[in-house]
Amino acid sequence: MTRYLRIQQDIEVRKKRIFGDSWEEIDEERLTTALLTPFYDEFGELEAQAEEDQQRMDNDPTLQRLKAQLIIADEKLNSVATACSELELCLPLTSLILSRLPRELRDQIYDLLWGDEHAERLDEALSITPDALKISEQPILDLPHLSVPPFANSRFVGIEFASEAATRYFRAITVAEIDYRCVRAHINRNRFGPMCFPIKEIISRLTISVYENSLYGLGMSGFAKTALEDSLDSLLMLKSNRHLKVKIYLPWRIQYKKSLFQVLETIRPFSATFRNANMDVRVLGYDFFNPIEDDSEWIFSEQLNYYFDGTPEEWLEMKIKEVKEIADARQRKACKGILRAMRVNLEFFNKESRHNEATEAT
Repeated sequence: MTRYLRIQQDIEVRKKRIFGDSWEEIDEERLTTALLTPFYDEFGELEAQAEEDQQRMDNDPTLQRLKAQLIIADEKLNSVATACSELELCLPLTSLILSRLPRELRDQIYDLLWGDEHAERLDEALSITPDALKISEQPILDLPHLSVPPFANSRFVGIEFASEAATRYFRAITVAEIDYRCVRAHINRNRFGPMCFPIKEIISRLTISVYENSLYGLGMSGFAKTALEDSLDSLLMLKSNRHLKVKIYLPWRIQYKKSLFQVLETIRPFSATFRNANMDVRVLGYDFFNPIEDDSEWIFSEQLNYYFDGTPEEWLEMKIKEVKEIADARQRKACKGILRAMRVNLEFFNKESRHNEATEAT
């Protein structure tokens, strides 16, 4: 492990010699963030710069030699991690792993243990909405206990090993989407299997889904405003968590409905609070402005945080300018139809808001 870390350090030093001390590598996260901005030129410039940087690195023999050494060292570490993950884990063995292996190698073991099956099963358990909640306007206060795999069960492997396995899952593995009415209860979970484990202390990624719930059958759907406000407020419990990233997804169908503005205007005051607290909370439209079906696996996530920088009308004007720049005529026409629906729904929303304000005043 020491050799692996030393090679990693040598690679970073070599990159600084090639590009200079102030150079920052353009990773996938930076590219994705640029792609979600309303200024596509920024993404194009970053992508071109990343390709140029990669070409310079590919042409550096010293850097390529170090990368080849890193691959060999990584393969050796993987073989050790794989061997440990295939053993029948028990308390004496996990104590040995904890005392003899560094954390980086233990994390590789946890990744192999979680694999696809166990991680997907737990993700599914976290993402499920209890039936009783589907007809409720209020946030849920409690959630069922989680069933955890044996390697993360403190009864079998001890508290320290189980805690590390759980921490690895919540920080680096999970892709669960938490129902917006369950967020506070999820953050307040304090047990993982049989052991005490307050997850709000270790969460570094959280994905929330906001979708309409049918209360009275077809055509009568909406969202629980009180529950959404409570969930957004509960996120402030995580403001001290390092490297926290929160994504709030709105469903594809909501872009055609008045409830789009109901949801966004509910989020608006919290958006300013998150920004002032330096919290990375992104509001995304799942496959927004992508009305033309294709066979690709690409799902376009519309960055909606720009909505909160001005009025809804200003946001629509910005989107109109963007849509005019779409090269594909069929796609452009379809997106214009979405914008027309949004404009009509905004008028209905504003009219309803004025009516509600007048009713409350009387």
